[in-house]
Amino acid sequence: TNLPNINSDTYDFSKNFIINNKDDIEQIIIHEGDFGPINKSIHPLLDWGIHPLSYLFNILGYKNLKDIKHKEIIGFNQNRNALSRFDLNFNDQFSIKIITGNSFKKKSRVLKIILKNGNIFLNDFINHQIWKNNKLIFKSKSSPLQNLLNKFSYSIEFENYQAGIQEIYSSYESIKVIEK
Repeated sequence: TNLPNINSDTYDFSKNFIINNKDDIEQIIIHEGDFGPINKSIHPLLDWGIHPLSYLFNILGYKNLKDIKHKEIIGFNQNRNALSRFDLNFNDQFSIKIITGNSFKKKSRVLKIILKNGNIFLNDFINHQIWKNNKLIFKSKSSPLQNLLNKFSYSIEFENYQAGIQEIYSSYESIKVIEK
């Protein structure tokens, strides 16, 4: 699942930015996590790691994932804390690094895109804002929950369920990657 990130108004903005600038992107970095065990019934990587992976799979397509490397930064311990780094390769387009888990000093949900010319695009998933070179360029007008409810209403009214099905597939593929 990735409901807050994918259903934020900033998702389409970020998706279009990545697709339209893929030849100019040097690196994508995602930090997503918090401090301490939030969900005690599952491993922190399944709790936090699925969000950035399914976000990227929805944009770049999980079938385009050519390689993934995983490194434990903080191994799962008796306090149920863990922090991991994932390096992903989608068709050799650009470098993608994800840092995720529950050993951050404070909650962090950020997508950072570094362009070859040095410009920096930042999607703040918590406040649903987009910044370019420290200048606010976009702010969501409605909450992710409101957007999700609108999509749900649309899917019922017009019997169009494809968007939800795609999100389920991306989440499923994210779980498979983390379980490896």
